[in-house]
Amino acid sequence: MNPQPSTWALHQLEVEKSGLAGRLRSLHSIIQARFPLIGRMALALYDPVSDALKTFASSNEDGEALQRYEAVLAEVPSLLLLKNERRTRVVQDIEASFAHPTAHTAWLRGQQYRSSYTLPIFSGHELAAFLFFDAKEANAFGPDVTGFLDIFADIVSQLYLLRLAAVNTLVGAVDIATGLARIRDV
Repeated sequence: MNPQPSTWALHQLEVEKSGLAGRLRSLHSIIQARFPLIGRMALALYDPVSDALKTFASSNEDGEALQRYEAVLAEVPSLLLLKNERRTRVVQDIEASFAHPTAHTAWLRGQQYRSSYTLPIFSGHELAAFLFFDAKEANAFGPDVTGFLDIFADIVSQLYLLRLAAVNTLVGAVDIATGLARIRDV
């Protein structure tokens, strides 16, 4: 008997099929037309069961994506604070701001990203993901830039949350069908 795939695995598969990564690249192109300094846009999904953040999709102007990176949210205090306080974060100088960098920060530095804007994405009261915008110049995220990016963050959030809701509905339907099949067999 084959083991049932986890809800997380089903979720990953469905979102990947949904074309969200391609839409992220399209939105990034629109953003770069107005603010060419924004060199990267990335979405990291949150798995509440394991407390893990997992890279999912990104659009990088240089094509170098952070692949298969995973971190426990409780071990990343700066992001945990964003979750708990439900707020965004601007880092105007990555080099100066993180004394003890994570593997993610080390990767950003290695790619010469200098500043970052991070937004948590919530589904109701629950954290669903983080959206990152990065630039290869320090001090790239002034109020005019973050105000503009907030509009696109809302679009990405809605695209992702709609797909998440569809997956949860599908998983629920499979659970109901499985339960009905068991009742029929009794």
